[in-house]
Amino acid sequence: MVIVQLIGGLGNQMFQYACGRALALRLNKRLYLDVSLYKFNHLRQFSLNKFNIEATLISSPGELLGLIQSNGIYALQEPHFHFYPAIYEITDSVLLWKSYWQSEQYFTDIASVIRADFTPTTISARSLQIAERMNSCQSVSVHVRHGDYTHSTIHRMLPLSYYNKAMNYLEQRFANLRWFVFSDDLPWCKQAFVGKSNLEFNEKVDPQCDYEEIWLMSQARHVITANSTFSWWGAWLNNHPRKIVITPNEWFENTDLCTKDLIPQTWIRL
Repeated sequence: MVIVQLIGGLGNQMFQYACGRALALRLNKRLYLDVSLYKFNHLRQFSLNKFNIEATLISSPGELLGLIQSNGIYALQEPHFHFYPAIYEITDSVLLWKSYWQSEQYFTDIASVIRADFTPTTISARSLQIAERMNSCQSVSVHVRHGDYTHSTIHRMLPLSYYNKAMNYLEQRFANLRWFVFSDDLPWCKQAFVGKSNLEFNEKVDPQCDYEEIWLMSQARHVITANSTFSWWGAWLNNHPRKIVITPNEWFENTDLCTKDLIPQTWIRL
């Protein structure tokens, strides 16, 4: 069996699941997701159940310990942030824990499976209407993340200049662009982009429906991401053949973290 300990928000959970799913398929083993930590986390919740994932959930530390002891499972933790190729050397049951696995290299060989797994189980009528508008124009999804980044010592808040550069880059290449803005700080966005036309701000109706925002971002023709795994997945799941994805050059306050394997080669870093 392959057990993945889930930590963090939805974007992080998606990376951890994708890595575990790929490993389980390679080894022809069953995938388990340890979601027990979310019982003690009041800021995050397990959200992958909104997608068509294929895994068995472990809901308590006791259940996890029982599986480890009865199956002789060893634990593997990623030694650094960038891609860890030794994961391909695993041949037996394993627990992937306290790790993020943030590189598409862990699951590129089953990309079509991951895209199918991350299809939402339900999509609201409101989101379907927005997607219809996005598909009918030269749409760009723009993700601005503030919220927990405001006082973070790990992630930096992106300056307005990044978004201006990204928008200018696309405006030099396409006409009649329409910007669909997704953010946890829409008041800031409405003030920051006050001089920009053809804007549509996605007002979040239900905080439990973050997965719909990721799906909506994937419906645009092009994507401007934040330094966030949330919009990373919105961009990666986007299937438009001629899409342009723009992402920040620097993702973290700690510039020693190597992000070379986090960003797909076809994306543009500004």
